[in-house]
Amino acid sequence: METRRVDQDRKLWKYIIFSALTCGIYGLYFMYTLVKDLNTACGYKETDEDKMSPNYIIVVLLTCVTCGIYAYYWWYKQGNRIKTAGREYGINIEDNGSTYLLWFLVGVLLCGFGPLIGMHIFLKNLNLVCKAYNDETQGGADQYAANFNSSTDYQNNYSQNNNNQWDAPAQNKSN
Repeated sequence: METRRVDQDRKLWKYIIFSALTCGIYGLYFMYTLVKDLNTACGYKETDEDKMSPNYIIVVLLTCVTCGIYAYYWWYKQGNRIKTAGREYGINIEDNGSTYLLWFLVGVLLCGFGPLIGMHIFLKNLNLVCKAYNDETQGGADQYAANFNSSTDYQNNYSQNNNNQWDAPAQNKSN
C-alpha cells in the first residue's frame, strides 16, 4: 500500500476561484488530486478494493454521459467511504452519503448554494480523514507534539536562565 503524504487542507474557495480563473482546468486538477488522496486515505483502512473510486477521468466521463446522474452516485458512495474510514481512524463523522446527496439535490432550491454547502462538508470531512491518515502513516501528530514540547522546554529553560541572569543583579542591588 502506498504511504505518501496527502493534502489535508482543501478549501472550497480555492476550488471556486481558481476554477473560474482557469476556465475549469483547475477543477480537473482538483478532482484528480481529490480522487487520488481519497483513495489513498480511505484505501489505507479498507480491505475491499472494490470500494475504490475510479480514476477521475472515468468519473468526469460517466458524469457527462449520464447527464450528471453518475456524479450524485459518486458523491453518495464516497461520502459513505469517508464516514467508514473516519470510524476506522477513530474520528466521529456524522455526515454520510445521504447528507451529501440531499445537499446536492434538494439544496439546489436554496438559490443554488446547496451543492456548495454539500461540497464544503465533504471537503471538511475528507480533510479530517486525510489528517488522520497523515498522522498515522507519517507520525504527524506525535512528531509535531514532540517538536513542540522540546521547543517549549527550550523556551522555558531559556526564559528561566535569562530571568535568573537578570534577576541576580537586581537582587544584589536590593541587598
